[in-house]
Amino acid sequence: MTVKRLIKPFFLSIFSVKAIAGGMYDDTAIGWTKVITLSGGPAWSRAGETQTLYLNSVLSNRYNAQKDTRLMGTGEIFFALQGPFAPGILGQLGIAAGGTGEAKMQGTIDVNFIPSGSRYEYRTNHWNASIRGKLLTDPRIFFIQPYITAAIGAAFNYAYGFRTIPLISPLTSSQWFDSNTKVGFTYSIGGGIQTSFNDHWQVGVGYEFSDWGKSELGRALTIPWTHTGPQLDHIYAHNVLFSLSYLY
Repeated sequence: MTVKRLIKPFFLSIFSVKAIAGGMYDDTAIGWTKVITLSGGPAWSRAGETQTLYLNSVLSNRYNAQKDTRLMGTGEIFFALQGPFAPGILGQLGIAAGGTGEAKMQGTIDVNFIPSGSRYEYRTNHWNASIRGKLLTDPRIFFIQPYITAAIGAAFNYAYGFRTIPLISPLTSSQWFDSNTKVGFTYSIGGGIQTSFNDHWQVGVGYEFSDWGKSELGRALTIPWTHTGPQLDHIYAHNVLFSLSYLY
């Protein structure tokens, strides 16, 4: 009973504040506002795909991915227009650009499904340009503003620095693959909370799930091999983002 007595007035006060504020403010009177948001934080991924490349009718190379959790930094800048979406709800729509630090891919190599004794490694960097939307509560009604956000766009994934350790025999495998930038589709979805310092500045924290798209190494650099290298169809990432917004 004690818990109910404490919780009930709390929720009643929230709804009463919302009702009073809804009467005081007319959403249609809110003009469009420009917003710049900088966000950044840690991201982690378990990217890696085991795949077999058939070099000719008698030789195959199997790249056994080691799926370790990889931590990297990520950041984004978001330019948007903000305006009324629904009573008590604001909407933001604009363009965003972001990127991440390097992620290391590694594993072992089998030749004709027999361990070669060599392992491989290479690195990837991700950049993107996207259209982002955001829905958040009106700061005049709620001191803490929950929000949801989503983005779709183009991904630019740069794969580079392939090497084998120890150096694998060029008779059975390519020792190197060229660097390559793969353009693909990226999306993200997430949510969080934010609050306003004043009419111009806001800070927040949130979580996003992202698909950074496809990554692929270039062609082999060891004669006679000409095939392309290992690839990733998807790079899934989890992001914790801290944000700073300026409204003007």
